Amino acid sequence: QFTGREQVLSGESTSSFTFSVNAQAASAAGDRFRIVFRKAAPSLLAEAKSHAGKVHIAWETNARSPMTHFNVLRSTDQQSFSLVGTYAVAANPSYAHTDDQVMGGQPYFYRVVLFADSVQVARSNLMQVELPRIASAPYVFPNPSPKHHIQVYVAQQPAGSYRVRLVDAQGRVVWKSGAVIHAGDTKLELYPTGVMPDGIYYLQFDGPARHHLIVRLVGGR
Repeated sequence: QFTGREQVLSGESTSSFTFSVNAQAASAAGDRFRIVFRKAAPSLLAEAKSHAGKVHIAWETNARSPMTHFNVLRSTDQQSFSLVGTYAVAANPSYAHTDDQVMGGQPYFYRVVLFADSVQVARSNLMQVELPRIASAPYVFPNPSPKHHIQVYVAQQPAGSYRVRLVDAQGRVVWKSGAVIHAGDTKLELYPTGVMPDGIYYLQFDGPARHHLIVRLVGGR
């Protein structure tokens, strides 16, 4: 307390602290030194994955009492979070939560937060999960999409050979190719070439039995 100096002491070996005593009475006071023990914040490692239309969050921690509970938070914009699960701290190091209140085609952000009663003690890294949308109509995901690598989800479309054309907003064909959709396919990857400014484009598919599809996309990057 006399000089206000602080020094971290080793918990595994001997530590030394050099000081001096002078004519000031406080330099020799009996309460000049204090050893303060601080507990490191518990570790909290988490990951989130999507499977079968759900998001599975798992985390590992060394948290014990007096820590009380974990909150699992979800956001769609990284700003506003809502509570989707609460778990009491137990002796086991591993925890898991499944979020089935999600929709395909929407990015989600998750965080796990550790509390001691109402006091936040630690939080996990921010985790992002994107679920592909499964629908009867084809769609591009992500959208906006890189112009030279377009992923088209084609679930429930007739199998067969398709003629594919990429058309700009003025109706000009800027790229065309052929593609084959096999039975059971869910995704078709296209790699258009050529100079294509950022903007609105339409993918046109002409397939078996005059099956005609049009998909709107925003080209960028």
